[in-house]
Parts: sequence; structure tokens; C-alpha cells
Amino acid sequence: QSIAADKADLLDINTATAEQLKVLPGIGDAYPENIIKGRPYAQKDELVQKKILPRVTNEGIKYKITA
Repeated sequence: QSIAADKADLLDINTATAEQLKVLPGIGDAYPENIIKGRPYAQKDELVQKKILPRVTNEGIKYKITA
């Protein structure tokens, strides 16, 4: 599988809806609104830097998202 295909499977945290974000592991109902309010993101690790997600939650989704 190509890197381009892998990237296509990732959820973009800058454009994803709250419903799309909710299905990520550990996100549920608690974080989608905060993720959306914190946009835009240049890098996905900004979720932790901006204190939007705890590091442990981010570790669980970092291979499923892009910015």
C-alpha cells in the first residue's frame, strides 16, 4: 500500500466533523468540540501542545489522523 493511500485513510482534524471525530478511539463525546474549536492545526501533535487532548489519548489516535 502506498503512502498516498495510507494518508487518504487518515482523518483530517482540520476538516473532520464532530461525528467523524467521535469514532476515533478515546475521543467519544468529550473531545470533538474542543478539537473543532482549536482549529486550524499545522501538525497533529498540536492536539497535545494546545492541551486539547491528553497525551495518552493522542497516542491512541495519532496513526489515524492528519493535519
